[in-house]
Amino acid sequence: MQTKENIRMFTQQEMSDLTKIPKWLEGEYKTFSSIVLAPKFPCYFGTLAEKRGEVRYTYIEEDDYRKLPHTLASFLELSRANPDKRQNLTVFFEPEKKEQSLEFYKNKTWEVLQYLHSHDPAPWPEEVPYDSQNRSWEFCFDGEPVFVFSASPAYKKRHSRNYGNSLILLFQPTRLFNGFESDVPEGIKARNIIRTRLLEWDDPEVEIPADSSKLGEKKDYYWKQYIISDDNEPIQGGCPFHMKDKT
Repeated sequence: MQTKENIRMFTQQEMSDLTKIPKWLEGEYKTFSSIVLAPKFPCYFGTLAEKRGEVRYTYIEEDDYRKLPHTLASFLELSRANPDKRQNLTVFFEPEKKEQSLEFYKNKTWEVLQYLHSHDPAPWPEEVPYDSQNRSWEFCFDGEPVFVFSASPAYKKRHSRNYGNSLILLFQPTRLFNGFESDVPEGIKARNIIRTRLLEWDDPEVEIPADSSKLGEKKDYYWKQYIISDDNEPIQGGCPFHMKDKT
């Protein structure tokens, strides 16, 4: 049951209120916002959402995920009530005390998704395969598909995945991408713009991520885009996500 006590979600204005957020988060949010609002930031959809104050935020300290399921469910409810807004929930994790590898953040990302799945009371949506090894599988929560974007300080070349000292997870309902898929004209146009900016923003050593969709083709293996490599190598192996037994 969702109550005010187990939901922790903030507006842009509240992200500068130290009576609501910890001091470390104030600094991390300022770094994040300055990057997203930069004129040449690759994802102009993200820039526009930040400018409009449409993004919602939360934070995790000491690996305590207990409020995250209720917070994400509350955000998805808010998003469904405002279908014209391209909202996402941005989750900041308390910075690690020492530098960590990309593998560390990869494992932590999947740990968080597993925790959410194990605390999701809603049934899995029928239109999404239950088998995580199916090429069309994607993460779902509260009865709908949700795209996950993982960023961390371990990215040294892909600057577009580094927003400061925190692991940051962005959750966005995939229904917001309707009309912008990789195989429709508007989606192709948007991706061309974003990919051109990515090549200018990221280190010259890295190209467009190997597991990105080919323009004009329907995308499969969404999970490979959640947390990507810091080089030009594709993601190897099967999906690390484990579905709970059906009841």
